[in-house]
Amino acid sequence: MSILVCISYYFLSIVGFFIRYYFSGYIATDYANDKTLNRKRRWAILFYCFMALFSRFMIDKPGEGIFSHIIFYGGIF
Repeated sequence: MSILVCISYYFLSIVGFFIRYYFSGYIATDYANDKTLNRKRRWAILFYCFMALFSRFMIDKPGEGIFSHIIFYGGIF
């Protein structure tokens, strides 16, 4: 099970790089004029939020205290 979780984590990380590359060529007015592009951007934002939560799941180990949670969330935000 842990091997499957690690493989999915690395796969989703690589997909995230491709998504970022896809949106790197657009400017703000492109999103205002193209509604489908704006919808794709929203899905990408949801994907990045999912990846942040999944990364949190990957880092979490049983028996860790609240101090490690504060350090992790302090580093992200």
